[in-house]
Amino acid sequence: MVDMNQDLEKISGVSNMMWIDDLFLSDIIPEGTLPGGQRNLSDVFGIPGDKLVVMVIDLLDMIMDIPIESRTSIDSMKSYIDTNKTVLNKNSGTEYTKKWPEYDKEYKQFYNTAIIMLGLFPEANSFDLTQIDMIASQIDGFYKRDQNNFGYALVQISFENSDYDKKTLTAIDEIQEFMEGKGYKISLVGNAAITHNSVSVMSSETTSAMVIAVLIVLAVLLLTTSSYWESILLLIPMGVSILINMGSNLIMPQISYMTNSIASVLQLALTMDYSIYLLNRFKQEKARGLSSNEAMAEAMAHGAKAISSASLTTIASFVALMFMSYRLGLDMGIVLAKGVVFSMVSVFFLLPVLTLYTEKLISKTAHKTFNLSFRKFSGKLLKHRVWMPVFLIALLAIGAVFQAQNLFTYGQEASMGGDGTPIATSRDEVEGIFGRQNQALVLLNYAMFDTDGDNSLDEIEKAAFNEREIQLSERLIQIPGIKSVQCWATIESAGASAILPDSYAAQFKGQDSSRVILFLDVPEEGVETTELVMQINSTIEEIYQDRIDLTGIRPYHIGNSAATLVIKTLVTKDYDIITYISLALVALIILIAFKSLLLPIILVVTIQGAIYVNMAVPYFQQEPIVFVGYMLVSAILLGATIDYAIVVTSHYMEHRQNMNKYNAMQHALADSARTLMTSGGILTFSGLALAMTTSSPATAVFGNAIFRGGILSFAFVITLLPQLLVIFDSAIRATTFRGKKLMMDNRLCSLAPDVVEKSITLKAPKKKRPSQLEREQEIIDAIIAGIESHNIEEPTTFNPGITIEKKEDIKELTDFMEETVPLYEEDIPQKKKNYFPKEMDEFSPPETRKRIRKKIPESEPEIPEDNEE
Repeated sequence: MVDMNQDLEKISGVSNMMWIDDLFLSDIIPEGTLPGGQRNLSDVFGIPGDKLVVMVIDLLDMIMDIPIESRTSIDSMKSYIDTNKTVLNKNSGTEYTKKWPEYDKEYKQFYNTAIIMLGLFPEANSFDLTQIDMIASQIDGFYKRDQNNFGYALVQISFENSDYDKKTLTAIDEIQEFMEGKGYKISLVGNAAITHNSVSVMSSETTSAMVIAVLIVLAVLLLTTSSYWESILLLIPMGVSILINMGSNLIMPQISYMTNSIASVLQLALTMDYSIYLLNRFKQEKARGLSSNEAMAEAMAHGAKAISSASLTTIASFVALMFMSYRLGLDMGIVLAKGVVFSMVSVFFLLPVLTLYTEKLISKTAHKTFNLSFRKFSGKLLKHRVWMPVFLIALLAIGAVFQAQNLFTYGQEASMGGDGTPIATSRDEVEGIFGRQNQALVLLNYAMFDTDGDNSLDEIEKAAFNEREIQLSERLIQIPGIKSVQCWATIESAGASAILPDSYAAQFKGQDSSRVILFLDVPEEGVETTELVMQINSTIEEIYQDRIDLTGIRPYHIGNSAATLVIKTLVTKDYDIITYISLALVALIILIAFKSLLLPIILVVTIQGAIYVNMAVPYFQQEPIVFVGYMLVSAILLGATIDYAIVVTSHYMEHRQNMNKYNAMQHALADSARTLMTSGGILTFSGLALAMTTSSPATAVFGNAIFRGGILSFAFVITLLPQLLVIFDSAIRATTFRGKKLMMDNRLCSLAPDVVEKSITLKAPKKKRPSQLEREQEIIDAIIAGIESHNIEEPTTFNPGITIEKKEDIKELTDFMEETVPLYEEDIPQKKKNYFPKEMDEFSPPETRKRIRKKIPESEPEIPEDNEE
């Protein structure tokens, strides 16, 4: 083990390795005591290092068996052993005889030599061997045996760089490879080990999560779109934007492994609805009879408002994260905000080109899909519009109350080393042998006692400093929850400093300060730990308050538990900041987009309420939740799912230009249903993919919360939001800029067309082209149907809210004309080779389809590809 430690210290990035060999094998023989100057104990005794360590442990065990009254000095201890030979025989154990057959004889020689060697020290007879328990406890912290007499060594490793530095992570890889090559099973614990485990695990999990997310997204798209190629088409802009975003991370000094592990999946889940909305809008415009170029131009013009508003609200939530004191917020906010910008650019510049270029492929790969008009559902919403909003708002209030009562965790161990992870397994193995490894430090600056300001302590100042340090140690050891307290002043006062090497002393004494080391018998965080940390802080303040007041210099209490308490204070404050900033920015963007004072309130209440209900679920499940994950997910969900509310509201306000509020609500749901279900399904199952593939508790919080949040946000957007829009319709009209012109008076609206999803073909197109006779008959039927539609007598109502100022405004057909049978595209001017669109079967009267089947024989020859009329 001794030789192995020396080899490990040679690994690049390793600063120091501390084991009991540092106590017993260092150059501690004073110069001049022996010929040759300073000597190594292993050389002096002529015993190999590993055997010498074992003998020293046996020697300390033997001393512990001597009654305390008989170890007041070296002479008294030797006298007791000479009288009681069984003590010497008892501890020269036989378990080492297999490795060293002459161990028992060599041990007794070592004892005799050690007694002689100790006599060389002037301070030998002044050693207070009643304090040998302290040294024995030090040994206990480095080496133990289990019930099967199997030995375990605990080595403390210090690194030259931070826990997150690549050199440190590489050094840990080399340590693992070296030890496994020697046949040792090792368990790594500590902050650097947690970081290393998280980085290595998440590197592999990121790929798995991304693959699963893409497969899930593809499955959702296949179910909710009407074409196989359409599913691929929607993914292409997202893939391009994700690659650009991840590549642009090179401009940043560094990004956290957590951000790197979830950014791609989140970007896909959060921005996929931009592509879906634009493509669905294009299909709706095509269904109105516009050419492909005109339909895309109209889709981009109408979609610009909804997509830009949705993207800006998402960016606003990520900008809010940048105001966090916690470094992770800035890191994640920048990366995700970039991703949204790149996604929006890809949707507006790449998707239209690909859609127009591959439009024929969309038609050729069409397949059956669901009718998502939500006609019956929206009718039931109107039927229950009295009690349902009250129930849903009450549910939001309950969620708001209980989401704040969650059991939150804040520490690094809870975030990255939860139960079931490899690092948790290692921690349990180490604690099972050596107990809890929760260490804390108190840094005491020498300047607190430098009364003359010469940056050094004279004898009097040093004595005062040591006296106060011993006082602190004595007070701290009395606090329940502290297993042991170590400080150099106590070691010096016991006279043990002379036999300890400088490398060991360096663990306590620094150039500017001294360290008091505490071993805590409490978890890293929890109620008990918080109370203990606060008690330690108050004890330090009490003992050093006069020096703090005099010099302005404070002692520092550091360690994982102390850091966790600081993180808790910081992130709790951060949560309030990012919540207020994100809500304010999102509301401001909605206000600008819709030019309405009431709509931002309605939309934010709906989405934030869904988030509250989502975050209240862990409370009722009695599960702890990582606060950092809770905070980040709350901001992310606000920016992501507010898009759903914006899409529904955009369609509602558009239909309110010529429909009453009830019809407008139904048509808004019909127009939004496919976009909401597709993007909501993608967000939901992407979160599930994260939760299924990760072993990090913080990332699992992300995944589970996004999974639930996607479902709840979708549910509240299609239930609560439409009813709030209807209930507050008059107030919205009054608080919207030019609301009376943009929203018709409900009493003056004419009869609206039936609620259908016109942009979707429910049946697959026929593979055979229609014959010439079929096409002529369809044209005649279409003309007849149009004439009959115009002959419908409807009461004429004067509508002062509609004015025609320009000739160009008369572009769109009336609502009933949209129900008529469209012509073949080949018969429309400037269009060739495209036959009757697949929408014909949906909008042709049933009797027309029957006449076609009767009049046209199935054996009618098909029209050649190049036939033109």
